[in-house]
Amino acid sequence: MSIVALKGVSRTYESGGRKVYALNKVSFTVEEGEFTVILGPSGAGKSTLLNILGGIDHADEGEVRISGLDIAALNEKEMSGYRAEKVGFVFQFYNLIPTLTVRENVALMQELKRMSRLRMRRLKSRPRRPRGQIPGPAVRRRTAEGIYREGDSQEFRLAAL
Repeated sequence: MSIVALKGVSRTYESGGRKVYALNKVSFTVEEGEFTVILGPSGAGKSTLLNILGGIDHADEGEVRISGLDIAALNEKEMSGYRAEKVGFVFQFYNLIPTLTVRENVALMQELKRMSRLRMRRLKSRPRRPRGQIPGPAVRRRTAEGIYREGDSQEFRLAAL
């Protein structure tokens, strides 16, 4: 069975009143054990394709299957579970919280993954902490200047997966 199977996948956007294709009837498969690289110039649709595979975006048409699962057929709760349990992302801009240490960023991502919907509702209803106040003992491990090096961000995000 294919790990990834796309058939006739298209994604369009409106720009200046006209339809622009980020993906136009893309079809391919990735078999288990294959190493696959997605290359192309800026604007070729690489990020759009990855966002669709990861369930962050959706195709306008076509079929997207991950390990046989038609991800377009998932409801919001199922898609959230798919993203949390089956997909790992290293975002281009890393999405780290700069006021937290590496350990706190990783711990936060792990805790958010474990939280139930009910627990999230309870958390949202609590009074907010003053900006910059971090719960619990804060272990600060940063560079001498107190900031991360740019390359650190990607390594830290990988550690959280």
